[in-house]
Amino acid sequence: MKTIRLLYFKALFISFIFVSSSLMWNCSGASPELSQYRNALKTQMQTMVNTLNGGHYNQFMQNYVEPSYISKVGGLDQALIQFDNKKQKEVYAMLQIAKNIEPMYSSKSKLMTYFDNAMPIPVTFKMVNGKWYLTGDMFQN
Repeated sequence: MKTIRLLYFKALFISFIFVSSSLMWNCSGASPELSQYRNALKTQMQTMVNTLNGGHYNQFMQNYVEPSYISKVGGLDQALIQFDNKKQKEVYAMLQIAKNIEPMYSSKSKLMTYFDNAMPIPVTFKMVNGKWYLTGDMFQN
């Protein structure tokens, strides 16, 4: 009897999570703001991929990485030192994946996050003064 009751509550809980997630996703998906940001970020991610592919790492860090992260690590030169070959390839691969999936959007914190099983960590962008930047958590070693 307890096993059946436990299974019932587990099924109920999972159903609740699924319905809640679906409603949240559908409600946020209907937002014109999300649609606009998603399209802008998709275009920006392709430009970021092109910049990395061209070996323009300085330009990449300056234009697309959250300025507070660069300050936190001691400036652009220090950020570039930490953005080694392994990290460059990892970020490149994650951007390639992220640009082809639907993000989760938080209008309150102005964060756009891309999740996928093929990525070691989520790709998160933060809007700062009307521009999207990769957050520093992507660059932590």
